Amino acid sequence: MSRALGRLGTVLAAALGLLAFAAVAAQAAAPPLRPDLRTMHIPADQLYVDSSEGPTLLHLSNEVADRGVGPLELRPRAEHGEDCNHNGDPSDDRHVSQILYRDKNGDGVYERKIDTGVKRVPAGCRYYHPEHGHYHFDDFARYQLRDPDTDAVVASATKISFCLLDGYHVRPGLPGSPSNSQYTGSGRFAIDGITGMSVGWADLYSAFLFGQWIDVTGVAQGQYCLVATTDPDNRLEELDDTNNAHRTLIDLDPSAETVSKIGSC
Repeated sequence: MSRALGRLGTVLAAALGLLAFAAVAAQAAAPPLRPDLRTMHIPADQLYVDSSEGPTLLHLSNEVADRGVGPLELRPRAEHGEDCNHNGDPSDDRHVSQILYRDKNGDGVYERKIDTGVKRVPAGCRYYHPEHGHYHFDDFARYQLRDPDTDAVVASATKISFCLLDGYHVRPGLPGSPSNSQYTGSGRFAIDGITGMSVGWADLYSAFLFGQWIDVTGVAQGQYCLVATTDPDNRLEELDDTNNAHRTLIDLDPSAETVSKIGSC
């Protein structure tokens, strides 16, 4: 009898193990809930020209929203001493992974307490930004001034870094969009902090912040297409990589320090 009970216990344990393994395997196979990053329009009061510091700079704001089915989340990896920003100081940066939550119950909507399985994707570098006083994710945006007829680049900024947080609830009606900010920005002050953007939320970088400009010194007066692109190197996994740019037709006169919006281009 005891041997029979022992065999039964072994069978039950094996069955439970198989069930647990199947559950883990099912969660690992669940499709990831991807963000969809969109660059928003530039308000007229967030577009100006200034040459008081020397070069003539076209200042612009940049607002990026997540209109996907999952959050954009970035977590620094555990490795140390990598110097991924190549400034000679390995203590001020970390490689980061994009965290994609898996749709455990298959409803196509991100639910924080249910969709806990993750897919990790190498995404780039996170480093300390001394002018802003916190950590940024590198090369998140690109700003270009283009000829509206030929689309040739007339002037451009170096790729812009962001710290990423839930700044504005721009699409509260999107499925899976939380009513309260989940990525509050607290992670931007610690080298191992988690940053990101929830579904239906946006992060705004004002035209008055350091680095929010294109050097237009010597650019002739005329009409140009101002192009702001999110994730220009396509390092982040999204639902759609074709909708990351916003194009604004402007009338620019750098010597007179004037700029006005005309429409789209």
